[in-house]
Amino acid sequence: MKLMSFYRCRFSPAPKPTWYHNGHEISEDTAEGFRFESYGKTLVFNVTLDKAGKYDCRFPVHNDIDRTFSVVVEGMSRNRGDFTYRKNFILYLWYSFMKSVNIFMFIHKYMNNVSAPYWPDGPPPNTNTSEGETVTFDCTTSGKPVPKVTFYKNGVEMKQPKDGEKWVIDNNKLTIYDVKKGIHGKGDNAVYQCKAENKHGYVWTNFYLNLLAFKPQLLSDAGEVEAVAGQSVSLECKFFASPNANIKWSSPVLLGIAHDELPANPHGVGKLVIRNVTPEAEGEYECIGSNKYGQAKGAAKLLVRKATRLEPFPHADEVRIAGETIHLHCEASADDRLDVKYDWLVNGRPLSDVHIQSKHYINSDHSLIINNPTQYDTAKYKCTASTKLDKIEKETAYMQLISLIIKTTDVPVPVHLAYVSKCDADSQSAEISFEHMESADTVSPVKEFWFV
Repeated sequence: MKLMSFYRCRFSPAPKPTWYHNGHEISEDTAEGFRFESYGKTLVFNVTLDKAGKYDCRFPVHNDIDRTFSVVVEGMSRNRGDFTYRKNFILYLWYSFMKSVNIFMFIHKYMNNVSAPYWPDGPPPNTNTSEGETVTFDCTTSGKPVPKVTFYKNGVEMKQPKDGEKWVIDNNKLTIYDVKKGIHGKGDNAVYQCKAENKHGYVWTNFYLNLLAFKPQLLSDAGEVEAVAGQSVSLECKFFASPNANIKWSSPVLLGIAHDELPANPHGVGKLVIRNVTPEAEGEYECIGSNKYGQAKGAAKLLVRKATRLEPFPHADEVRIAGETIHLHCEASADDRLDVKYDWLVNGRPLSDVHIQSKHYINSDHSLIINNPTQYDTAKYKCTASTKLDKIEKETAYMQLISLIIKTTDVPVPVHLAYVSKCDADSQSAEISFEHMESADTVSPVKEFWFV
């Protein structure tokens, strides 16, 4: 929003005045931000902070009609209900024949420099918490001059903490430590008020501090969890409580295994973490959530499965003769209670249906058979064996990989596009051009060509 002011000097006959701002002449050549109307008798400008100060309207002959104005520019509240304002503000100054100096004080509520207090980020919110916590209420406001902030509890101004109260007011913030619940206003649970004021007005708000107090309630426990030996496993219990539950774990097997107990997070979830699981960790576990009002329990059962194993190929790099069937074995050793999934990859890519339908096929023992291989079957073959573990923990499947590079020797591919490029009857010589391509992985590359 632009606010504009007009200053006008009127007299009859109509002499032309000279205008000054803080002692500096405002001429048509230097009138940046100013505009003259009515033959120089009206000075027009948009009201900004730099336009504040002393304005003089002087006449070269009629000194008795010179006038001086004092313009004070202050802030304006952003709260629409505090002031009525218009898009353009027009000020007319009419001069009389008085010999005294006419001083006009203009207090303009400038919108970009806020005056009455207002909340830049909103007032303090209502808060629900538990006993023993620390709570901070921020009553930061903006305004010009800087607002003074006062806090109240149940309508009574907070000046000094009473016996048993643990609170501090630091500028615009009220911090209450180790909150306690009470009745008849003796506890920290109450309705608080915040007031911010300056000479242009004030803002006031109410907000409550509610202290919840109830014993833990079990929301969920780990139930039955599967883990593979050698992996890490996490058992979880979740309690709803106020104050937050203190979660402990109990089991006869805990004494003999390395483990970590993680305290409840703000959502009430506590964890028991067992790293490098061994068969000795299998068993039943109990989680106990407690606070000053009571306790609740949850249960978990850990089942440890044997890790899946794959024996490596006898040789990581083999050379085979073209035409001889290749048989690659892939049999995993796995826990009898787990299903095993097998997959074959060629150069890192799954074996496509096209290959399987041609000369590659997977046998009932999960081995890969390649019939009548050629040099184009030279590749890195990989077998994967995976087991799907507990979906509750949403862990990725346990996987072991073995790989083998197969190199196949084969007769060279024939040349093509052969033609006589030059023939010399006198010397009985000829030049023959041709093309021959072979794979970069060819085991036995062509060393020479014969023409017959």
